[in-house]
Parts: sequence; structure tokens; C-alpha cells
Amino acid sequence: MNEEQQLDQALRDLGASMRLEQAPARLEKKLLKTYQHRYGYKRIWPVWALACAATVFLGALLVNAPAPKANQKPVPVTASTEPVTTAPEVVTDFFPVRNGPVFEDEVSQLIRVRVPRATLTRYGLPGGHDGPESTVRADVLLGRDGMARAIRFVR
Repeated sequence: MNEEQQLDQALRDLGASMRLEQAPARLEKKLLKTYQHRYGYKRIWPVWALACAATVFLGALLVNAPAPKANQKPVPVTASTEPVTTAPEVVTDFFPVRNGPVFEDEVSQLIRVRVPRATLTRYGLPGGHDGPESTVRADVLLGRDGMARAIRFVR
């Protein structure tokens, strides 16, 4: 038997002989109380349980959100955030930014922006060849989640 194995066996024997020895109950309570005080041990499982319950509840709300009905009509939008001018504006119809029509309960806000002229060709309109710096005005319909739902171009 080498030295390492002898030390290992001696420690095992010592552990077996001390297995029945314990600290007094009052000392154990005092040590636990000191540890809890020093390291701020608190029961936080109620907080985690509440957070998990709230997450499940919100997830259920999102999953069970009503889907658009097939008979809903697309939103007619005429409002603009840009000041009214004396010359009449010429606008295109709204083009959906994502697949499918835009429904009234999806729309939250209409904003006027400037987009690169090349965007016109993406929607099958002429006029996207004036250079990369050229821009056109557009109205963008935003959904409740802040994502673009539809776009129309303004002349």
C-alpha cells in the first residue's frame, strides 16, 4: 500500500468513527441563524412562484388572443400626422407589409415617414431609379405591437 492509499484509508476510518458524534442542537440553531443573518438567506420561492404564474397567465392571454375573422374588411385610413397642405395629395392604396390584409383591430397608429425611392419598386410601382439618396414620403400603419402593417406612398 502506498502513502496516498494509507492516508485515504485513515480518513475513511476516522469518518466512520465520528459518524455518531453531533453538535448540540442549540449550537446547530445558532449556526443556522448566524448564517441566515450574514448571507441574507430568505425564502424567495413565493416570488418565483408569483413570477412563473404571471408568465403563464400572460402567455395564455397571448395564445388565446382572437384571430382576425375572415369576413373583416381592410381598414380605410385617411388620417395623417403631417400638417395639412393646400395642394391635394396623391396617395396610393395601402400595401400590406406582411402577407394578408390589414384589419381594423390590428391598427394602432398612422405615421408619415420618408423612405428610399427604391422601396417603390418593391411594391411594383415605377420611380425607384432616381438614385440611392432619393426619398419619397409614405404613410405607415403600425400595429399595437409597434410593427409596420401597411404602407402607402404620397406624392
